[in-house]
Order: sequence, then C-alpha cells, then structure tokens
Amino acid sequence: MSARTYNIVLLGLLACFLAVVIHLVVTQEPVSGDLTRVGGLAEHDFGWRGQKARFDPELVRYRKPGQPVASAQVLVIGDSFSHQSGHGFGWQNHFIARTGLDLLVYHLRGQPADKLLSDPAIRRHPPKLVIYQSAELSLPDHLPRYPGDCTLPEQRRWAPLPVHPVPYRSKVYERRTTWGGEMKPRIDQAMHVIKLNGFWNTSPARIRLLPLTRGDLFSSRDPTLLVYGYDVPADDWRSLEIEKMACGLRNLKTFVERELGAPFVVLYAPGKLSAYSGYVAGARPSFAGFIPALIERSGIAAPEVRDRLMQASAAGSRDVYLPNDSHWGETGHRIAADALYDFLRSTGLIRADAAAP
Repeated sequence: MSARTYNIVLLGLLACFLAVVIHLVVTQEPVSGDLTRVGGLAEHDFGWRGQKARFDPELVRYRKPGQPVASAQVLVIGDSFSHQSGHGFGWQNHFIARTGLDLLVYHLRGQPADKLLSDPAIRRHPPKLVIYQSAELSLPDHLPRYPGDCTLPEQRRWAPLPVHPVPYRSKVYERRTTWGGEMKPRIDQAMHVIKLNGFWNTSPARIRLLPLTRGDLFSSRDPTLLVYGYDVPADDWRSLEIEKMACGLRNLKTFVERELGAPFVVLYAPGKLSAYSGYVAGARPSFAGFIPALIERSGIAAPEVRDRLMQASAAGSRDVYLPNDSHWGETGHRIAADALYDFLRSTGLIRADAAAP
C-alpha cells in the first residue's frame, strides 16, 4: 500500500469515527438509568416517559460519608433501593409521610450491619425499630457474613410505636431529555456508548434484553425488559445455598433484638426479573427468584412487597420498576412503603395515633 493510499484510508476511518461521535452527540439523551448506562443503550428507546411525582423536600435523612455514626427512632440499613438521595421518591418518604417517624438510612455497603449497630453511639441510644433492606441478588453476599447458631430469638411482644400522618410537599417532574448547552457530557456519553458497543469490546453481555408477552408494563418506547446479565439464572437457585442465607438472617435478627432491644424487620427488594417473570417470553421457573424460599426457610415473616409489586403490574400499573433502571419507579417505592406499613400494623409494631404530637 502506498503512503497516499494509506493516508486516504486512515483519514477515511477517522472521518467515519468522527461522524459517529457527532451523531451520538446530537441524538443521545442524557443517561438516567443504570441499565442504559451499563449497557450503552439509548434513553430515547428505554427511558421512561410522562410525569411522575417526588417529595420536595425529602422527609428522610441519609447518613453521608464521613459523618459520625448516630442513632434514630428508626434505623434503615439498606442498599441502593433505600439510598435514593436526591431522587425524591424513595419508599422512606412515603413511609414517613404515613407514620411521622424519625428515620435515618445507612448504606449497607462498607461494613456488615452488625458491626454498624455495635457502634457506641447506637448502643447509647438504641433505635425503636431496625429495618434491614436488601436487593434480592445481594442477599447471597450479605447474609452469610452474620455468624451465630442459626436459631431464631424467642418471640417477644414489643411496645407499638405511635404513628400519624405528617404533611409534605411534592412536585411533578419529567425525565431530562435534552442537554442544553452542555458539550463535555455529550462527548463523554458518546465515547461511553462507542466503547461499550465497539468491535473491540470482548467482555460478556452486561445487560440482557428479554422479550415480554405484554407491551404495557413500561412507558418507554421499547417495551423490552432490561435486566443485568447476572440477574438471569442459568438453571435454578439451589447453588445459592438458601439455608446459609436463612441462617445469616436469623443470626442478624437475634443480634438486633438481644443486643439493642429493638424489633428487626426485613424488607426485600425483589429483582426486576423476579417481579416481571410472569410476562417474560419463554421464562423458566427459576426466573421467579428465591425470596419466597428464603422467607420459608428462615421462618422470618416479611412485608408482602413482591406479591404487591406483581399485583400492581397485573392490574396495569406502568413503571413499577423503571424501564431503564434496575430499581423501582415512584409506584414501586410507594407500594413497598405501603406493604411495610401494613406489615408493621398487623404485627403490632406500630399503632395509629389519632393526634399528632
């Protein structure tokens, strides 16, 4: 190949690359979902549409990195389903609006729950209720780390917490679909999409796109179910050793109730595939997840979040989970909060108080 031909080919390839970048810069919408970000997919196709409501301001408090450990009336130790700072529609806001309880959220990332709850600041002022929240697919990593003899603590009667609704403000918002005059994030996103979809990307699929038997479950233009690749089980859940998870859960409950003298409640966040498994074309039984099995093996009752999420979808509720994200939408967060509230009332852990203090 002559030098002239080489230069022409090189310049042609460069021009094609720049054309792709410019096309993406002009056409791509800002990324708002974790699945579209990880998969390098277009928000135009998978982003939710319409209007949603959020709390303004939020009612919940989050412990930020670097802040000292503190206690509260209700301590929530959870993952990204609970640590929704800045989104304004987290389940905790709905729960606080119905109960008026003081609630502080700690992220499960970083240290086991029992280590956090052993902090002197919490020991000095024990909470009145501990809520342990975890996404379904995080449970195999989190629960086996709690040591003990796997026995349930003796059942106790707890003094119910008086609750009452509190006022709040909310506002309607829409997903951001334009960049305005911002150029750098446009270019960064364009390069991100090219990197994830380029021919040199040899990593296994991060995101799975599963066809659905219903097209009205999401508000997005593309009704395909987006989930993480690891969310789809190869065969069944036996390899996850449900008994070990059940053991860890019992031990954590024992620790909280014996050491802190507070009731312990588990709030499960089913995987997106589990919640929509009934509408996945060619679904296998394993797609329904393992939360029911874990509840049965552990002997620890929990709010009926999974069933209520599935009932809402069956009844026609859209965006129970966000189409572009692995987390609940506004509707899903509200459903989880209502399920938690009803569970606490039915078990006598809270009682409705007619008058606010």
